[in-house]
Amino acid sequence: MSAEHSSDHYQETNLNQEIFRGNALLHAITHKKSNIHRRYLGHREQEERFVKEEDELTALLMGPLAFLPCADITNFWAKISAAGWSTENWSKEKTCSAVMDFWPKRYYQERKYIEPDLFVTLTREDGTKRYLLVEFKWRASLSGKLQLQDQWLKFLTEEERKSAIHIFIGPDISYGLKAITKDKQDNVDTWGGRLLLCSWHKIQGELSSLAKDDMTSLGKWAFQVMQVLTALNIRPYRGFSELCTPGMRPKERTIFWTTP
Repeated sequence: MSAEHSSDHYQETNLNQEIFRGNALLHAITHKKSNIHRRYLGHREQEERFVKEEDELTALLMGPLAFLPCADITNFWAKISAAGWSTENWSKEKTCSAVMDFWPKRYYQERKYIEPDLFVTLTREDGTKRYLLVEFKWRASLSGKLQLQDQWLKFLTEEERKSAIHIFIGPDISYGLKAITKDKQDNVDTWGGRLLLCSWHKIQGELSSLAKDDMTSLGKWAFQVMQVLTALNIRPYRGFSELCTPGMRPKERTIFWTTP
C-alpha cells in the first residue's frame, strides 16, 4: 500500500468513525444523556484548545443520512433543493444510486485543492446524474471572499455544472447573499440561478415535515436531528398559538390622526 493510498484509507476510516459516532450521539443528545452539543455553542473543556465545530456538526447531523436507503437520501435532498430544479419533477423519479461524499478533495493546481463539505451524486435508472455541492456553516465565516465561487468553478467540471445545484446552509444566509452581491458588482453570474441559500431554520422546517412519518428510517433520523438542532437554539417557526383583539376600545373614533 502506497503512502498516498494509506493516507486516503486513514482519512476514510476516520470519517466513517465520525459518522457512526454521530449516529449514536444523536440519540444520546436527544435523550439528554450527553451535553456534547454544548461545544457547538462555544463551551470548551479545560484541555480543549481548538474544536472543529463545523465539521463535527456536519458529521453528527448529516453523517447518519448517508447510511439510509437510496430513496431516503433522495427524498431529503429533493425537499431541500427542489426549487433549483423547479422545471423537473425529479424527486419522484426512480433513483438507483445516492452517494454522499464528505469533504472530497479535487486539485485544480499543484498543491492547491478545493474541499467542499459535501458532494452528493444522485443517479437515475436511465443513467442521468444530478449533483449537489453543499457548504455548511456554523459559527464561522467563509474561507475567503470567493469560497463559494471557487467551489462551483474549480471543484465541479464543466459537464457536472450543467446538472448541479450549489447549496449553502448556515444559521443565516448572509454569506451567501454577499457572494451573490459580489457577482453583481463584478457583473458576472457564476451560478445562473443555481445557488440555493438555506438557513438552518429552513432545514428544521423540512425535517419537521419528514419526522411526521416516524415509522420510517428517514422519519426517525429527521426527528433526532430536529431535537439536536432545537438544543442548539435552532427552532422551526410554528406560528402563533392565538391572536387576541385589543382589550380596550378607543375613547374616540379617530385612532391615528385627524384631518385639519
